[in-house]
Amino acid sequence: MAFTTVTMTNPHTGAIKTAPVGFAWTVFFFSFMPAMFRGDIKNLFIMMIFQVLTLGLSALYFMFRYNRMYIKSLVSDGFKLMPMNRFEHAKINKSVGVTVPMMEVE
Repeated sequence: MAFTTVTMTNPHTGAIKTAPVGFAWTVFFFSFMPAMFRGDIKNLFIMMIFQVLTLGLSALYFMFRYNRMYIKSLVSDGFKLMPMNRFEHAKINKSVGVTVPMMEVE
C-alpha cells in the first residue's frame, strides 16, 4: 500500500489527529520515538519493553505493525475517520484489520 495519512477526530472532545497507514517509516528510522512524539503512551511502553527484551530486534516487527496499532488505539479512544469515499474507507479497514468508524456526514 502506498503511503497514506488519515485524519481522525474525536466527536466528544473535538481533538483531531493524523495517522499514517502502512509501513512505519518513522519507526524504521527512529525506533520507538514516534510513539513518544504522538503521545501514544501504551504503545510506547510496549515497544520499549520489547526493544529491551529482544535487544532491538523487535523494531523489525514494529516497522510493519506500529501504524496499525496506533490507529486501533485511536479508535479505542473514540476517534473516528473524517468523511471519505467508500473505496478509501474499505482500503483503510483492510490495512488496519478492523472496521474503523467514520464520522457521519450531516
